[in-house]
Amino acid sequence: IDDSNKRIDETNKRIDAVHADVLKRFDEMNKRIDDTNKRFDALHADLLKRMDETNKRIDGVHADVLKRVDESNRRFDALHADLLKRIDDVRNRADTHHLEATGRIEKLAGDVQVRFDQLNARLDRFEERYVQRSEQDEIKRRLEQLESRVEGLAERLAA
Repeated sequence: IDDSNKRIDETNKRIDAVHADVLKRFDEMNKRIDDTNKRFDALHADLLKRMDETNKRIDGVHADVLKRVDESNRRFDALHADLLKRIDDVRNRADTHHLEATGRIEKLAGDVQVRFDQLNARLDRFEERYVQRSEQDEIKRRLEQLESRVEGLAERLAA
């Protein structure tokens, strides 16, 4: 029994030694896990900090882009309004010039018509004179023929 008690004591001592060694290793592993968790937490905190900084920068750039877009839109709207005004001014001037040109053309057409009428009247008078002269020339020719016949008859009668 002594021998068995001795063996049990030695086995218990070995179990206690193994148990102490396992506890020591377990504590070391827990310490390493805790250290890893702390490093992970530190990295996570750093990552969150960087993400916050990046988000702030993105928000700043976004706000700047929106500001620039709004400014560009205002300039575009002003330019658009200015161009519409210019187009209206050009149209109004074109309409005015068109009305003036139409008035001039109508006046010129009237003047040309008056001149054509005057020219036609002159042609009519010329034609009347020409016809009268032609008729006078024909009458003169006939008179000359008659005179020569009368002279011929007078000569025959005198002979």
